[in-house]
Amino acid sequence: MKPLNYGIIAGLFMSLILSILSINGDYGGSALKYVKYIFFIAALIAFYLQLDPDRLGPKYFLKYLSGGSMISVVAALIIALANIILFTINPEWGIQKFNLLADSLSESFMISAVLFVEVIVLGLLCSFVVFPIFKNRYTIK
Repeated sequence: MKPLNYGIIAGLFMSLILSILSINGDYGGSALKYVKYIFFIAALIAFYLQLDPDRLGPKYFLKYLSGGSMISVVAALIIALANIILFTINPEWGIQKFNLLADSLSESFMISAVLFVEVIVLGLLCSFVVFPIFKNRYTIK
């Protein structure tokens, strides 16, 4: 499967976690929101497992990290869209960021933009952590 498919799967699960938290209460500053990255890491591992282990050399490094960045971007887009959809359905259901609940559609877009950047940055960090661990799995003798 392509990174796009893994990004869609990761984004759907991550937005589901955030949606459940937003609908069920005030979890603006809660660490529970970071549980979503477990699903992201699972998608990265599944993506790396389906690739050929013979192609883990230095010349494929950028290919693996670009796959991880594609997964990050797609997941971030889905989460941002989920936030806007939740806000449109019921403004109290919008995803909180820094204990800020959106009062208007423009604030919802701002929170979505912050979520977008957060997921990309932390997704790339996860890629930089998961890939070397995965790479060493096949290179250590």
